[in-house]
Formats: sequence, C-alpha cells, structure tokens
Amino acid sequence: MIKTLIGFLVVVLIFGAIFFYSVQSSSNKYFESRKAESYNGVVKKKEIYKKGGVKQSCIIFFKDKSTISIDYSLYEFLEIGDSIFKAANNPVVEIYHKDTLKTFTFLEPVIFWKKNFKIEIVSR
Repeated sequence: MIKTLIGFLVVVLIFGAIFFYSVQSSSNKYFESRKAESYNGVVKKKEIYKKGGVKQSCIIFFKDKSTISIDYSLYEFLEIGDSIFKAANNPVVEIYHKDTLKTFTFLEPVIFWKKNFKIEIVSR
C-alpha cells in the first residue's frame, strides 16, 4: 500500500514538473516575441476578435492603414487617437494620450502565473 502511494506521488511530481517547465518555457517565448516587435502609429480603431465567445486576438488599426495584434492587457489601456511607439528588442511600449505618457513594460516572466507587465502613467 505504501509503495503504491509513493509510486503515485512520484508520478504526480514528475508530471507536475513537466507541466511547470512547459508552461514556463511558453511564457519565456511569449515574452521574447513581444519584446522583438516594433510598431509606431496613431490608433484609428481597435477590436477584439472572438471565436465561439472566446477571445482570440486584440487588433489595433493605425491611421496609416497598418495593423498589429497586441496583448490584451495593453489593449485595455489604448484609446482611439492615442499615439503608440515600441522599438524592436525593447520591452517598453510608449502610449501618448493628450498630455499623458503611459509606459507599458513587458516583464521577463519569473513565474508564469504572475503579472507579466508594469504600467507607469506620467502627466506632462
């Protein structure tokens, strides 16, 4: 009985470690892909595309007719008419809204369930 219980616990620990590693690896890849992006423009329109009631992607349409897919947490802070700037290989996104600068910084994931961004708002 005890050998069975110990064997079960070992299997659960192994699968738990594999799951944690795969999710953490996915979080790191997500951070690197978001960090590598670059965009610049004035927001003309923003939309959330859903499929079967589930959010699939957040799309921003710029006045110059270009589009980008962005993180939902960043999408929430954008308003029509905002200017947005992000340089490639920089985790900081600058959002200019009237006399306010909002900086949205993607953070390198430490633990996958923790918040992966930091927001600062500075009025000029």
